[in-house]
Amino acid sequence: MLSDYWVIAQLLGQVCTVALLSGGVYFSIQLLKGWKRGATSEKQLHLERQSYLVSSIAQFALFFQLLLIVMFLNTVNLHLTGQIEGAMCASGVLGINDYGYPLLYLKIGSLLGYAIYLILNYFDQQEPEYPLTPLKFWCIFPAFGLMLLDFIWTFQFFSEIKPDIIATCCSVSFLVENSSPYSLSRTPENLGNYLVIWGSSSVVLLLMSTFWQKSYANLRFWAIQIILGIVYLALSVYVLKHFFVKYIYGLPSHNCLFDIFWAKYYYIGYILFGSYFGVLYCLLVGFIYQLFVSRLQIASFRFWQKLRVVYIFFLLCSFVLPWFYWYFWKGVL
Repeated sequence: MLSDYWVIAQLLGQVCTVALLSGGVYFSIQLLKGWKRGATSEKQLHLERQSYLVSSIAQFALFFQLLLIVMFLNTVNLHLTGQIEGAMCASGVLGINDYGYPLLYLKIGSLLGYAIYLILNYFDQQEPEYPLTPLKFWCIFPAFGLMLLDFIWTFQFFSEIKPDIIATCCSVSFLVENSSPYSLSRTPENLGNYLVIWGSSSVVLLLMSTFWQKSYANLRFWAIQIILGIVYLALSVYVLKHFFVKYIYGLPSHNCLFDIFWAKYYYIGYILFGSYFGVLYCLLVGFIYQLFVSRLQIASFRFWQKLRVVYIFFLLCSFVLPWFYWYFWKGVL
């Protein structure tokens, strides 16, 4: 499968990001060795100018890595499904060898590692004395490690795909797990309780956001909020898979999450999972600020107001859109 042009483009893109960030790692080592906060020597000024270069390299590499994750999803969910017999979506392609699903989880988890660096870099560049410069460059090393591991697993995943192997797709799994055709449309037990908890957590998160300006320096408040946010996002994926996707598809017997990324469903998967990541990203911004509030000066009303508006937008998208599909299909399914 390494001769496929989609796969070649995917691997070349990852090689470029790894090579680019390796340069950032090299310069980060020099910065960490010579950086002295508050110094005005010629060497320090040179390091400050160099820090802008390293930050630009890291930002570009991490943003490009995000695009490569989208490209990977399109490769396994659209392109390779036409190359591998039996694979109707990414479920069959990812399950064809032992690297598929671990690679997908690695790519998703890596986004959080990349987000932490981007948040620290944003805060640091807003301050005249660069209070987070040593710390944010330390974060480049784990980001580089994740990116390198991502490339290795991606190469191994694609290299071990054999076109002559028949994949087992999600529809076959559903038939194996359910003994009768009537059980295909059966919802999991206690799903109603999960929906109530999911809805309640969204309301609590929305109400807690009204206290952001008054509680921006309260670490305990933000710790509770980010834990609740993680619970909300986990429940969002669960209720989406077991309840809402059948209204998106218009089929009571299909609960695969990969099809919602297709064009015929208006790419709703990108919108929903993008909103999930947006909610978590905004909460990370607030939480990380609390950890370094003593070093930062940007606790302005305008900053928290903008962050709250973006957060509420993503939160409402993640909650309202699934109910929108339910409302229009509830009389049919």
